[in-house]
Amino acid sequence: MRRFFDLKSDVDVPGRWYLSDPTGLSGEEIDDIWRFTDGRPVEVHERMRLPLFKPGKPTDIEFAGAGQTTVVSARVASVFREMAPDDVQLFQVEVEGEVGPYFVLNVMQTRRCIDDAACEEARLWMPEDG
Repeated sequence: MRRFFDLKSDVDVPGRWYLSDPTGLSGEEIDDIWRFTDGRPVEVHERMRLPLFKPGKPTDIEFAGAGQTTVVSARVASVFREMAPDDVQLFQVEVEGEVGPYFVLNVMQTRRCIDDAACEEARLWMPEDG
């Protein structure tokens, strides 16, 4: 039996950091921050930077800004490189105030993992639903 997980970040944990949306190196807004959550390959031509929304203790996995961009430490990136090299992209990113490397993680595919017939909670929204 296969198992799937939806990782979420605890909010309002005292002392931990929170990151803002990725920007270009000089602080310019990135056109489509949601592209890292669509489950498909993306092309990135510019280096990115992550400003701190709230300073604090770094975490190995963070969901940055409104776009919930997944940001991982070098340690977590190495696990993805080993376990799923054909399923993810890792883009090195500068994090404000941090020396160590961090990466924007882009998962290049999605899996349908809800049994609609057995599930009472999930609803499939169609375009006609608005």
